[in-house]
Amino acid sequence: MLKSPFCVHPKTGRVCVPINPAKADDFDPMDVPTVVDLLEERRAYESSSSNVGSAFDNNDDADSDEDVPRSTAGAADDADAMDTSSGRKRLAEYKKTSMKGYMNIFNSFLKKLEDSQRQQRARQRDDSLTF
Repeated sequence: MLKSPFCVHPKTGRVCVPINPAKADDFDPMDVPTVVDLLEERRAYESSSSNVGSAFDNNDDADSDEDVPRSTAGAADDADAMDTSSGRKRLAEYKKTSMKGYMNIFNSFLKKLEDSQRQQRARQRDDSLTF
């Protein structure tokens, strides 16, 4: 049975994550984070961020198409929120945890899906103009 991405298993607390189908054989379901793991990662991130500026994204990193789930590199995206007091983008919470890599995989999937839909609509428009 398939589950929605990012739902939590009620007994184990493990988060259902998207995977790269090309690397499905390398996937170990026991390596996915639990809710408790994510909370600990976030707390560790916050405690290691001794200066206030580190919670903000400075856009120095580029988003990676890398499929490594526990990646920590990446630039601000739509999930980053604007901090109204400083006018800077605040780093999205998931980027402070091991969910960042899984979100990159999911966002890559969504981008491909969006591109496919856009191409299909363009073909339909072109076909409707044919007399």
